[in-house]
Amino acid sequence: MTEHCGWLALDIDGTLTNQTHIVPKEVACYLKELHAKGWKVFIITGRTLSFASLALNLLDFPFYLAVQNGADVLYTPNRELVIRHYLSPNIIPILEALCSKCAEDFLVYAGWEKGDFCYYRPHLFSQKIQTHVDMMKQLSLEPWQAVKSFSFADHLRFPLIKCLGTKKEMSLVYDSLKNDKHVSITLIRDPLAEGVYLNLITHPEATKGNALKNVIQQTGKAGKVIAAGDDLNDTSMLERADVKIVMHSAPLEMHDLADIIAKPSYQYGIIEALQKALSELHP
Repeated sequence: MTEHCGWLALDIDGTLTNQTHIVPKEVACYLKELHAKGWKVFIITGRTLSFASLALNLLDFPFYLAVQNGADVLYTPNRELVIRHYLSPNIIPILEALCSKCAEDFLVYAGWEKGDFCYYRPHLFSQKIQTHVDMMKQLSLEPWQAVKSFSFADHLRFPLIKCLGTKKEMSLVYDSLKNDKHVSITLIRDPLAEGVYLNLITHPEATKGNALKNVIQQTGKAGKVIAAGDDLNDTSMLERADVKIVMHSAPLEMHDLADIIAKPSYQYGIIEALQKALSELHP
């Protein structure tokens, strides 16, 4: 049996992927090589499971996958559920009050077992955001459910709620909820569209850092951690790592966290950065 070396905790978009939003063959082969040497690969993303699976199609070895910022942690390829943290429906009226001051609305995700669709209210989005939402719908396995209200959701729980809008609007929502102990909220750039910002709202335990901590505890496999990311929702994961890789495209405030600044993802910068991280751990 191969000796356990440690953990590779990796974001997808902007870290592993190129402009196609799919992990290139070169990166997939290198991760497989590291897995064969004894490194546990843990991919942690804000994506839904169906969208993440599209990106990770070339990864043909077992790995852990945390989707929707850690709301669900699965062991692939069998999609064995390891950890789950879902939101209470009590957050919905709070968000409705906040978004009533903005031009846009929010999406309520149903979870991967229901096909990763969203409940959404088309009449509350601007034309620009509705066009963006229409593009997002194509990435789901099942049709989204358009509704007039979210009143049906009083007795359901959700992995993720996503607010969409301009940076100014989403900053206002973020500032209103950042100290609320009942949720975790992260403001990021939308990787699919220029000028669109997202607030990713999850259970307080559903962060990338907690997902990393919890899966290590659950498996009983400790060891050194190398983490790599490119946006603010990766910060909690990077803070738990022994070697922190930040992509060149990341917001400048993240560069101060980095032990290694990686070349852009379209240059397969993650490969060179991981090689450097391994050499630092084992000079």
